[in-house]
Amino acid sequence: MSYDLYLRKRDGRFDEAAVLDWFRGRPLYQVESRQAIYSSADTGVYSVFDLRSSSDEDYDVHFYLNYFRPSYFVLEAEPEVTALVRTFDFIVTDPQINGMGEDHYDGQGLIASWTRSLEVTLPGFLRDPATRQNLHTLPTTRLAEIWRWNHGRRALQEEIGDHFFVPRILFLRIDGQTQTAIVWGDGIPMLLPKVDLIVVHRQQLAPWRLFGRRPNQALMSWADMTALVEPCTTPHASGALLLTYDQPPKPLADRLRSLPTLTVKPGVLAADAVLDREMVERALAVQQ
Repeated sequence: MSYDLYLRKRDGRFDEAAVLDWFRGRPLYQVESRQAIYSSADTGVYSVFDLRSSSDEDYDVHFYLNYFRPSYFVLEAEPEVTALVRTFDFIVTDPQINGMGEDHYDGQGLIASWTRSLEVTLPGFLRDPATRQNLHTLPTTRLAEIWRWNHGRRALQEEIGDHFFVPRILFLRIDGQTQTAIVWGDGIPMLLPKVDLIVVHRQQLAPWRLFGRRPNQALMSWADMTALVEPCTTPHASGALLLTYDQPPKPLADRLRSLPTLTVKPGVLAADAVLDREMVERALAVQQ
């Protein structure tokens, strides 16, 4: 199921080529035929704009954003819709119940309309026992923090320079729990945002075996990692910890090398699979 908006030119003069070129000029879009797909590898957010395929249709552009997604999906989609509407002076029709109606578009209205519709449809989605058994959730405030970090990751990387790596925050499923994690390769200098777990990818620091080193992974908790690196970190304006060395100090490298090797890699969850815990709890309460 999806949230749908229908856009049409106020003056009736729709220029398909101009709209498609506009999408091509914006980051993170893939344009094929009459469709523009927005997709961010950093945040996992995606949405779709379809241009009309026939003159019989009473809209010029159809925007849709799936339901049953974390709340930050609409936060990232809204600026894209707003920019399109303002650039081409579109009239927007929102057919959702208690939606914005027609020609009453504003960005906050889009966010509120999608959120209301999600709240209405979520209980039905969760009626399926299989769906309830495979739920992955985190609190809304935590999801928003993760989204802001991932959404700003590239800009932060440019600001801080190539010497320090800025990781993407991932979602893992471990022992039935949804956990947040980053990947730390060979103890390289990087920014360390607050997460539950650190996946230590070892190549140069992989333990020696009979036939030499084999790349592998180990796992550390946030508490264990921060205790280990505390002498060589400084707080950063982003809220993360900055590792200040050029090369991992020998005690740190030795500790990373000695960590037990993971025999089973943890399952990585797609960003769209981790829902807002509060929304899910309200939806489940409706069914009782």
